[in-house]
Amino acid sequence: MLGGNDIGPRGNFQCTFVTVILLLSAIINANIFGNMAVVIQSLNRKAANFQEKMEYASETMKNLNIPEGIQEDVKSYLTYTQSTYDHQKDLDTFLNMLSPSLKQQVSVHIFEDVILK
Repeated sequence: MLGGNDIGPRGNFQCTFVTVILLLSAIINANIFGNMAVVIQSLNRKAANFQEKMEYASETMKNLNIPEGIQEDVKSYLTYTQSTYDHQKDLDTFLNMLSPSLKQQVSVHIFEDVILK
């Protein structure tokens, strides 16, 4: 288990103790890596869903023989609306956390340019 001239466990109690510690360490290590994989997967999920929508749109436009210029316009539109949708969703989530009076103050500040026109 240990290399070189290191001192290893002697006796049944020490061997059992080292075995238990190694097993617990392996379980904790597996748990940490599993949690990291879940976090990375959730980060990539949104990008994967958007990419799937873009591929579906591209394939459909090719099947319908839509000209390249229009295809590029559609792709640009889908990209823009997706980013706008994400920002709107973030804003809605943020505003829902606030009290009605704070929500009104923040909304007036954010949309001040539009309100004053």
